[in-house]
Amino acid sequence: MGTAIAAWLAKEGVGLLLGALAKLLLDAWSGYRADQALKQAGAAETAAKVNAETVETIDAMDQVRRPSDDAVADSLRSRQF
Repeated sequence: MGTAIAAWLAKEGVGLLLGALAKLLLDAWSGYRADQALKQAGAAETAAKVNAETVETIDAMDQVRRPSDDAVADSLRSRQF
């Protein structure tokens, strides 16, 4: 009986072990690729959000009233800030 088990392991066991190892490696690779895709999607989403906030900031800055260059020069000359 011991030799029958040893023969079965020699015949089937190695294939089962190699198959399990291959599946483990494939699952690990798939998990890695999924993580990379999520990171890439997150980076794209963050970049889009930063770009939108930058545009909003620029628009807000453009709407702030600023004194003209002549008014600033006059203020500096008269030392009235």
